[in-house]
Amino acid sequence: MPPAVPAIVAAIGVKSAIGAFLVSTALSTAFSVAFSAVTRALAKKARAPTIGKRDRSVSIRQPVQPWQVIIGKQQVGGTLTFLGTSSGSQPNNLINIVVTVAGHRVASIGDPYFDGVRVPLGPDGTPTSGPYVNHLNTEKRLGDADQPALVDLQPRSNGKWGADHRQRGRAHVYLRLSWNPDVYPNGIPAIRFDVDGTDEIYDPRTGSTGFSRNPALALAWYLTHPRFGVGATWDEIDEDLLITAANICDEAVPIKAGGIEPRYQCDGAFDVDSKPQDIIPAVLSSMSGDCVFAGGKWQIYAGAYRAPTRTLTGSDLRGAISMQTLISGRERFNGIKGTFIDPQRKWQESDFPAVKSDAFMAEDGGERKWKDVEFPFTTSVSMIQRLAKIELLKSRQELSTTWPVKFGSGFPLSAPDVVGLSFDRYGWVNKPFQVITSSVVVDDQDSVPLLGTTLTLRETDPSIYDWSTDEEQTVDPAPNTGLPSAFDVQPPGAPTVSEDLYQTRPSAGVKARARMTWVAAADAFVDRYIPEYRLAMEQTWTPLASTTGNTAEVLDIGPGTYDFRVTAVAVFGVRASSPIHTQQVFGLSAAPNGMTGLSLQKVSGLALLSWDRSTDLDVLIGGSVRWRHSSKQVGATLARSVSIGKATAGAETRATLPLKPGTYIGQVVDSSGVSSTSVATVSTDGAEVLRFSPVGSVVEHPSFAGAKTDVVLDGSTLKLDAQASGSVRPRGTYVFSAGIDQGLVKRCRLIGTIDAIVNNVQDVISARRLISTWPSVIGDTSTAADGQILVRQTDDDPDGAPTWSSWQPLDSGDFEARAFQFQLEITSGDPAYNIVVSELSVSCSEVL
Repeated sequence: MPPAVPAIVAAIGVKSAIGAFLVSTALSTAFSVAFSAVTRALAKKARAPTIGKRDRSVSIRQPVQPWQVIIGKQQVGGTLTFLGTSSGSQPNNLINIVVTVAGHRVASIGDPYFDGVRVPLGPDGTPTSGPYVNHLNTEKRLGDADQPALVDLQPRSNGKWGADHRQRGRAHVYLRLSWNPDVYPNGIPAIRFDVDGTDEIYDPRTGSTGFSRNPALALAWYLTHPRFGVGATWDEIDEDLLITAANICDEAVPIKAGGIEPRYQCDGAFDVDSKPQDIIPAVLSSMSGDCVFAGGKWQIYAGAYRAPTRTLTGSDLRGAISMQTLISGRERFNGIKGTFIDPQRKWQESDFPAVKSDAFMAEDGGERKWKDVEFPFTTSVSMIQRLAKIELLKSRQELSTTWPVKFGSGFPLSAPDVVGLSFDRYGWVNKPFQVITSSVVVDDQDSVPLLGTTLTLRETDPSIYDWSTDEEQTVDPAPNTGLPSAFDVQPPGAPTVSEDLYQTRPSAGVKARARMTWVAAADAFVDRYIPEYRLAMEQTWTPLASTTGNTAEVLDIGPGTYDFRVTAVAVFGVRASSPIHTQQVFGLSAAPNGMTGLSLQKVSGLALLSWDRSTDLDVLIGGSVRWRHSSKQVGATLARSVSIGKATAGAETRATLPLKPGTYIGQVVDSSGVSSTSVATVSTDGAEVLRFSPVGSVVEHPSFAGAKTDVVLDGSTLKLDAQASGSVRPRGTYVFSAGIDQGLVKRCRLIGTIDAIVNNVQDVISARRLISTWPSVIGDTSTAADGQILVRQTDDDPDGAPTWSSWQPLDSGDFEARAFQFQLEITSGDPAYNIVVSELSVSCSEVL
C-alpha cells in the first residue's frame, strides 16, 4: 500500500485542479484518509510558472486552476486532473495520475522527469532503463481536436474516466505508478515534462503554420488568438513589419561556447487567464522589442537599430524646442542583474551573469546602481546578456527633446519611429532620435486655427545593439563540489505578499498592512531571516525585525509598487537574499466593495432607503455612502445622474431622501475618498397614498431660453462653457425662463427633474496610444460634474414687488407659498469633465 500521503504529495510538481478530480471510489480505508490529505495539501501549495513573479510558487485559493499556455521549449509540471487508485495484476496497488500540461495542442511531449531525473521512455510509454522499469506506464495526448480518451486509464478508473473524457484541445499525460516503497521511497515524485509548445504559429514568410521559437511570430500568434490572446484579426497585423522583426530574431549570432544561436528566441509559459498587459511585455522582453497599435494595425518591432525614416531641421519647427540632457537619479543605473529560467539547472529560476559598466559607474560618482530585470521567456544565458546590455545602453541615452513641428513634418510619425535631427545650434547632423510620443495640436495664429505636431524624442545609437563574444560570461553548469558549505548559503523562496486593513487607535484610524510569507531556505546553517521592502526603483531597502519564522508584516504601508525580499543569515553571518518579488500594493487606495441589498419604502413624500452593512473596515470607520438620482427608471448610470441629499455615514444602513420618480443610486466611499467601482440601484414611480392636483410645470428643454452665466446652449442641450484654455469652467448658473404662480398661498409639492450625462471632453480615441495604458475601453464614467435645482418662494404677487426667500436646493419637497422661481447650478470638480443637461423641469401639484 502507498505510504501516508503528506509524504506522497510533498514533492509533487504540478498545480492542482481539485474541482476537476475524478477519484476512484474503490480506495482502501488507509488510502482514503491519505487521499484527503492529498487534496488538502495540493489546495495549499503547488508550483507553476507565473509571469511577472520571480518565485514560481502559486498559492491556490480557488478549486479549479486555469490551464497553461506554452510557447517554444519549456519544462513544466501542469494541472493535476485525475488522481486515484486501482488494483492491477500485481499485489501492489496502482496509482493513476493525469497531468494536463497545456490548455492547447502542443508539438511534442518529451520524457518525464521524476525529482529532476529524466526517465527514458520507449515507444510503448514504459521506461527503457532505470529504477522505474516495470513500475511505470504512460500514455500521452498532444491535444488534437479529435483525440480519443485515454485507453489504459478507462478500465482502471472505477468508472470515473470514460470514452467521453477526451480533453480535446488539451495536451495531457496519463501516468500509472505501480506502487513499491523501494522504487518510490519518498512518495510520488515531482513530475515534469520537456514540452515543445504550440504548433499553431503562422509564419507569413513561408505561409506555413507550426512550432516556432521566434518571438515576433509568437507575439503575432498571441495577438490573434481568439481564446486566450488579444483576439485581433490577421488583417490587423502589420505583416511587413512582422516579417522584418521575424528576420531580425532569426539572425545567426556566434556564442562564446562555439557555434551560433538565433539573435532572439522565445521560450515560456503562462496561465490562460493572464492579462495581455502581462504577457505582451514578457514576450517583448525576449527580443528587446516594441509593440504599438497605430493606424488600425498592430506593429511589432524586434530589438535592432532602425535608421531614421525622416530628417527634421529648424525649418520644420513651429515653436521653441525644449531639451533635457540628464535623467533623474532614481532612473539611472549602471548595471543589470536579475533572473531567468535556466535549463542547465533543472529549469529553476537562476541569476544570470550581471552586465555592468565601470565607465557609467564613474559617471555616477563611483556608486554601483543596479536594476533588477526578469526574463521569463528567455532560457539562453548568452542571449540574456545581449538583452541586458541593450537595456543598459538604452538607459544611458539620456538626451531627450521636445520638438513642436508643422503638421506635415510630424505626421504620421509615432512611437517607436526613428527620425534624424539636424540643428546647427547643437551641431546635430541627422542625429538619430526615437519618437516616444506624438500628439496633434491646434495653434491659434491670428484667430486662425493651425494644425501642428508635438514630438517627444529620445536619442538612440547603432552601438546599443552591437555585441561581441568577448563580452559574454559563462555559467558553471557543474559546481566543483556537491557538499554543503556554511559559506555558500541557500536563499529562501521569494516572498508572497497579501494585504489587508487593520484598525489602529481611534486617533490614527484605519491603516493598510502587507503580510509577507516565504518558503524557508533549504539550508541547515540558516539561523534567521531579515525581511525587507522598498518602493520599486528605490535603492535603499527598509528592513523589518529579524525572525526565525517565515512571516512578517509591513504596517501602515502606502499605495504603490513595492519590491519585497527576504535575506537568510547563516550562523557565521553569511547572507543570501531571496529573489525579489515585485507587487502593487493598493492599501487604502483599493476600491471598497459596492453596496448590496438596497431597498426603498415610500413614506409621506420621503424615500426610506436601507441596505446591507459594509464589510470594509475603511468604510465603517470614516467612510460614507454617496447618493445620486436619475429621472430614468430603466438604464440609469452614475454618469447619467445628479446628486440628491447628503452623504450617509459608512457604518449606517438607513437613509432618508426626498421622494421623486426615477432611480436612486448608492455608491460606497471609503475613508480615503476612494469610491466603489460598482453601485446599487433601486427605482420607484414616486406614487403616494396622498392625493394631489396638478397646478402646473416649467419645462426648460429643449430651448433653454432662460438667462445663462458661464453655461452655453449646445444644440438642444445645456452645458458648462469652456475657458480660454479649452478646459471646462468650474461653475455655471442657468435661471429658468419662467416660474410658477398658484394665484393664492397654497400647500403644494414641487418635484425637480434633471436628465444629464457627465463626460470627459478630453477622452478621445485619437489621443490614445498604447492599448495597455487605456484606463477603460469604453471611456470615462466619472461623477466629477454635477447639477442641482434651486428654488425660492414668496407669498406675494410675483408681478408686483414681492419679497423672496433665499435660494435652497430642490429635489422633492412640500411648500406653502404663492409663487416660486427656479435656477440650475452646474459644477465641475475637474476641468476635463463637463455635464450635458438634456432635460430640465419642475412640476407643481397641490396637496388635497
